[in-house]
Amino acid sequence: MKYLQESALWLFICFAAIGLGAMVFQMVVLVPVVAHDLPGSVLAFNQNGIKPAVFWTSPLLAANFLLGLLATALHWRTTRRYWVLAAIGLAVLAEIFTVVYCLPRLSMMGFLLTGNALLSDGAQLTRVAHEWMRADVLRFWALIVPAFLCALKALSIPLQRLGEAHR
Repeated sequence: MKYLQESALWLFICFAAIGLGAMVFQMVVLVPVVAHDLPGSVLAFNQNGIKPAVFWTSPLLAANFLLGLLATALHWRTTRRYWVLAAIGLAVLAEIFTVVYCLPRLSMMGFLLTGNALLSDGAQLTRVAHEWMRADVLRFWALIVPAFLCALKALSIPLQRLGEAHR
């Protein structure tokens, strides 16, 4: 059982690290390309042939949630449970925030599905792009990084069942 618990947490952390790296790539590479000359840069980005929907709707996220839930279930009666629960809880909040706030803005900018911006007014397109960029930074630093750090903290705690912790 210990091997399964360790493996689930390690896989959750590895998948989370890939997602964290993808977010850093997005902030360092994609956001500057999109933001350099608003609203024209959004329209140009939509016409460059890149399919950002593939990046933002990766099955990696779903796999990581399943691994997080598995790790939470396997660590429920261990000394690590609160840190694993905090990690998956923050990850779930990040995903909810993404679906409720970020994805509609990405859709309005044309980054999902159609490749055409749903907004024709340049001022509105610029406003939506700025809203998405601010929300993305907030989501990264307030939810995604803390979730990753909570998972790492969980891994740093010796694995013991709750009843055995004080023996």
